[in-house]
Amino acid sequence: GIIIFGCIRDREIIRGIDVGVKALGTHPQKSNKRLVGEIGLPVNFEGLRVCPGDYVYADADGFVVAKEELQLPGATTSRAY
Repeated sequence: GIIIFGCIRDREIIRGIDVGVKALGTHPQKSNKRLVGEIGLPVNFEGLRVCPGDYVYADADGFVVAKEELQLPGATTSRAY
């Protein structure tokens, strides 16, 4: 899945793909692409720190981050990269 600390466009198209996407909201305006970015670094979301190797669990209401794998019935486990 993908967690975005920002807005997305094309919500209906994204809803139809087989990857979960959680964003702060939607916005119709196209963003400026700078083609820069980094992977494998800790990120902060409103005081919540997500580090490479953390376990992330999400549903339609939000997400939870854990340092160890949780045993949740029916949950699919994802690790942060």
